[in-house]
Amino acid sequence: MCSETFLNLSKEKQDRIVQAALTEFAKRPFNEASITNIVKDANISRGSFYQYFDNKEKLYEFLVTYLYNKHREDLFNILVANSGQLYDSLMEFYDRYIDEIVHRHEL
Repeated sequence: MCSETFLNLSKEKQDRIVQAALTEFAKRPFNEASITNIVKDANISRGSFYQYFDNKEKLYEFLVTYLYNKHREDLFNILVANSGQLYDSLMEFYDRYIDEIVHRHEL
């Protein structure tokens, strides 16, 4: 997935790389997604990218895990805030998730 070097980066730099990658994969199918665009948008060198991820597939695997964990944590926090009310929590979660998708496609 990602290297220890990536995990040792500042959160700001990690976030910049993740957001650049999410934007690229949102705009293009996997086969057309470009590492060149990702490194340009993240403002890192191509060599740095390969220190963090072996290839585009490993980056994509990382993103899938990242999003899974982020959404699982978001849902948990919403459930806690709503005192465990499942229906209300799911509606709030899906509202946020759909809003995130819509805004990502506006990029």
